[in-house]
Amino acid sequence: MTRATIGPDLVLTGSHTSVSGHSSGDFAASIGLGSYYTCNNEFTPNGGGSHVNNYTLVYDIKCSLTSGYSSLLQTNQTNSNDGEIFTKSNGAIGVGDTGYAPEGTIEADTWTRIVVRVENGELFEIWKNGTKVLDGNPQSVDGRFGIEEVFHLFRDNDGEEETIEISKFVFYDGVLTEEEIAALGGAREAATLVGQWDFENPDNLTLATIGKDLTRIGSDSAVEGIDSEDGAARIGVGSYYSIDHGITPADGETNVNQWSLVVDFTFSESDNNTWKAFFQTNPSNFNDGDCFINEENAIGVSATGYSNNSDNDSLEFACEPGEWYRLVAVIDNNSGRYDLYINGELVLDGVAQEIDGRFSLEETLLLFADENGEDNSIDVSLVQLYDAALTSGEVADLQGPGGVEPPKTLEFLTDPYLQNVKKDGITIMWETSIEADSSVEYSMDESLDYSVVPTFETNTQETVIYKAVLTGLSPDTKYNFRVTADDLVISDLSFKTAPEEKIAFSFGVWADSQGTNHATFPDDLYEPTKTMMAHMAGNVDIGVSVGDLAEDGNSYTDTHLYYLDRVAKYLGKTRPWFNAWGNHDKDQGAMIRQFADMPSKDRGEPYDPGYGSFMFEYAGCYFICIDNACLSVGELDVIESMLMEARENSAKHIFVFIHKAPYYERWYEGEESVRFYLVPLLEEYKVDILFSGHTHAYQRGYLNGVYYCVTGGGSWLDTSEPLTTDWEHMTVGGYHDLADGIDGGLVNEYVRVDVTDNGYTAHMVAFEPSGEEMLGVTDDFGSPNFEADGINFPEAIVNEAYEQDLSEMASDPDNRDLVFSMNEGPEWLFVDKDGILFGTPSSEDIGLNTFKIRVENDRNGYDIAEVQIRVSGGLDLVTDLVNVEISNTEYNRRQKTYSVTAELENVSNTTVSGPLNLVITDLSPGDAQVEESDGSLDGSPYIEFLGEDQTFSPGEILGPVTIKITTSSRVKLQFNTEVYGKADPR
Repeated sequence: MTRATIGPDLVLTGSHTSVSGHSSGDFAASIGLGSYYTCNNEFTPNGGGSHVNNYTLVYDIKCSLTSGYSSLLQTNQTNSNDGEIFTKSNGAIGVGDTGYAPEGTIEADTWTRIVVRVENGELFEIWKNGTKVLDGNPQSVDGRFGIEEVFHLFRDNDGEEETIEISKFVFYDGVLTEEEIAALGGAREAATLVGQWDFENPDNLTLATIGKDLTRIGSDSAVEGIDSEDGAARIGVGSYYSIDHGITPADGETNVNQWSLVVDFTFSESDNNTWKAFFQTNPSNFNDGDCFINEENAIGVSATGYSNNSDNDSLEFACEPGEWYRLVAVIDNNSGRYDLYINGELVLDGVAQEIDGRFSLEETLLLFADENGEDNSIDVSLVQLYDAALTSGEVADLQGPGGVEPPKTLEFLTDPYLQNVKKDGITIMWETSIEADSSVEYSMDESLDYSVVPTFETNTQETVIYKAVLTGLSPDTKYNFRVTADDLVISDLSFKTAPEEKIAFSFGVWADSQGTNHATFPDDLYEPTKTMMAHMAGNVDIGVSVGDLAEDGNSYTDTHLYYLDRVAKYLGKTRPWFNAWGNHDKDQGAMIRQFADMPSKDRGEPYDPGYGSFMFEYAGCYFICIDNACLSVGELDVIESMLMEARENSAKHIFVFIHKAPYYERWYEGEESVRFYLVPLLEEYKVDILFSGHTHAYQRGYLNGVYYCVTGGGSWLDTSEPLTTDWEHMTVGGYHDLADGIDGGLVNEYVRVDVTDNGYTAHMVAFEPSGEEMLGVTDDFGSPNFEADGINFPEAIVNEAYEQDLSEMASDPDNRDLVFSMNEGPEWLFVDKDGILFGTPSSEDIGLNTFKIRVENDRNGYDIAEVQIRVSGGLDLVTDLVNVEISNTEYNRRQKTYSVTAELENVSNTTVSGPLNLVITDLSPGDAQVEESDGSLDGSPYIEFLGEDQTFSPGEILGPVTIKITTSSRVKLQFNTEVYGKADPR
């Protein structure tokens, strides 16, 4: 029984016996406590370690669940520690480090196919009969689940074992896709078709093809089926069929809790938007039916939900009158399934019910019955009943009505999203179910009088990916557009081209949005990634991903769930983004890469729009995205040439993106090759920031002029990974908690970089698992900053030396040396490189002086502050208000100069302690209007103030002040001014 079909034979320690397997003609081994199998591993190490880290295990097993724990896998060659995967007596499966699938997942004495999907460092999953039951915590490369030369089945170091029957074991040296696992189906005995009714005999529509004839209650009529050669029955309100199914309940159960029903159906326009029943499990039809078409043509029942109000938008479905459909209802009260499929596609993942409760079958099943008339007319051409809950793979094999693949209808599977924005162009992509005559119509206004016909390709899932490349556009310009596919139109869309000038803008960076949240927010497993993408779209101009955008980039399902249905939908609809691909995005030609249009295509073969490193420019900044799939020494030369080009083009800033970082503090120490080859180039070419992911956490540091930022909080977090290396220069996250209650940098986040005229600031934006923004949890880094944009220094005195220190009023986030300089302002003041202001003002500088001071670091990041200093002649403020009113009755449009006497409030007739110059400053008009010849006031006059300095001697009485004003005649004017001098009250 240990002989291998493929690969090395198993080695038995202890004993086993031969028993019957899960179906007729199948055999199995029963292996008990203290006995185990040893498997010799002939696969070469993978996954970036010295062990086999990427693999898939398939078990067909039957467990008694009599022991508290029972080991399925032991990777420790000497069995000196705990096993790796256990079943528990409550039916859970897993282990503490990865988490467990729910209680009841494994059913006692029931054949089950278990698939364990491992990619150390990235994912750990357990599947049951083709359905994922655990999205667990991944373990480290070469860690607990790394497989060495040998491993063991059903072995544990402290006897946590039980008798298990096994009929099949398969060991793959790679990670199967979700589609491949689903196709494997289950290990149970093959589902039996216990009844089939084809409605081909118009004289007796109740005849069975398989099983017992139907019993009709009420009436029916023969009608045409799916085609002219196919028969069908029409059954209406108050009429229904009864099935004596003959299925035996499982041991210990009163009713049948696992069964499946297939119905080929349609309905007429006259019955559109009316209630129609599919089945009723109450034999007396005394309560509500158990599956309906409701008034919105959705399928389901209130206890489970309906197909048009699912939490998963991709499942939404409603029937159309006159169309034939194949409904498959899969009921499994043991594992909580109430799944409805249309034409092989899941449309409702319903709410679980209790064993022997609702949806379980008594001796008869009623078709198309309801107790209160919610059973309007329906046409049926086929009914099938199975004695088991079909797997998704088995349902898919049933296909559409008539057992053939249903014709596809045109629909947008992925709405238009933006790629590869340039100064003069942009790419718009979308996906449809079938090929269609398509175009993009666009313009700067609402006319949409320009159009482009896209290119397209059909992928392996037989969906169609469209790509429209728009050229000849104007820079920094908003365009409106719409996308058409035959008669379908998606409108009210817009984009903005890249700017020509080095203007301010913002970009967002994230990584590892590859999966669910691992139930940290069970209400929506796809949060907070959805909210993060929407938040980014509202706060940046472009996005850049640092890779790992799906758990498996080869999987169409993963590509949609984690990439197209989140990144493209919530970010890409309004903002273009670029990808520095990661290891989960797989290699050239992977499914996920087919949905991209990156500048890598401009490099020529072998590179393409979804493969290769590239550089792009935006507003004078240069971005270099490195593809994890094509790292090599030769690629390093290309990257250096990109860096050189950026510097030769006077790059404002250089940002580099690579999935695997040189420095990590959690999980492992980082990529040695990146430290050896890439880091010296970053320093030589004065790169501002290297962004990375791979570790699912936030970390940040600064070394030799370069920031290193790990922004891996895009989905699930590395909560199980240990801290490993305390790099001295990595000062945020890792060994350094971001905030109270946060372990290092274990937080969902993205980084927004605001590029300004004078530098940049990077700001980490954190989120709760629910998607709520975590206000107060952040990290900021980038250019130096003054503590305030406006600085007011003490007054300066004419002909007296003046000095102030600015050095403490500016700071650099990483304590880099700062250099101060004068940007603009009056000539009397100077600033040295250390921030000391000095100079001597003259009488010509009396009044308010405004200067702009610049502070700069060694990476050309800078900030500018406005400094204000008032210069006086040693005078005190005598009065802060002089009211002057001019009213001239002469009508004359010519300009004249008037001498106006103004009384100084509060200080008139004051003795001067002198000698002094009385200085009039800051003349500002109040209400001023031109008086027309008819006496009306209209318009604003030309006004010029000429303040006169007046000298008073000691002991002289301070009297009226003369102010000259040049203006039009016939003007009524009021104005205020400040008057400076020295005076003693009398």
